[in-house]
Amino acid sequence: MSAGRDRRPAPRRRGPRKVTAALAVVLAVLAFAAGVLGGMALAGRGGDDRVTTLTRSVPVVTVTPGR
Repeated sequence: MSAGRDRRPAPRRRGPRKVTAALAVVLAVLAFAAGVLGGMALAGRGGDDRVTTLTRSVPVVTVTPGR
């Protein structure tokens, strides 16, 4: 029985930048999905193309503060 075998290496902690970057990516994906779904819902109700393109461009605006 070797004691060294039972010990696991300490998990590496991510730096705060990586965590915030990951959160920014997740929020961007969610915002993009919400924008596309919202655009589809508005288009289904008879909204014009300008509304759908506006909702699809919203996630691009939400990504920039994350950087």
